[in-house]
Amino acid sequence: LSDYGHHPTEIHATLQGLKNDTDQKILAIVEIHTQQRLATFQKEFAIALASANGVLFTPVFIPTGRENETQQASQQLQKLSYDLNRQGIPTWNASSYDNTVKLLKEIGRNYDLAILFSAGPADRFFKSNLDS
Repeated sequence: LSDYGHHPTEIHATLQGLKNDTDQKILAIVEIHTQQRLATFQKEFAIALASANGVLFTPVFIPTGRENETQQASQQLQKLSYDLNRQGIPTWNASSYDNTVKLLKEIGRNYDLAILFSAGPADRFFKSNLDS
């Protein structure tokens, strides 16, 4: 499944809806759109994503011209992973989109359903590369 999820409220609503409709183990694949959004909603993302059984993070989407935010976004993503791990939610942080696909193929068999939350290029990337 794919969802244009870029705000914690939307992510939470989608995950809760899925959990209400199924007993399946859900893997959330998440591409957070910008370092600023991650910084602003760090706590809310931790609450929303705790509704999944596992979370696989792609790299944070960094718009052209804001590449200087990459390291800070990576550090914030590590903190978000830590916050989820403390709640018992396993997380994986991919270093690239290619690495995300590799990790998904490794861990995906442990889940019944995977949903991609993306507001950036991850959706297109997965559609064109997941079958390969």
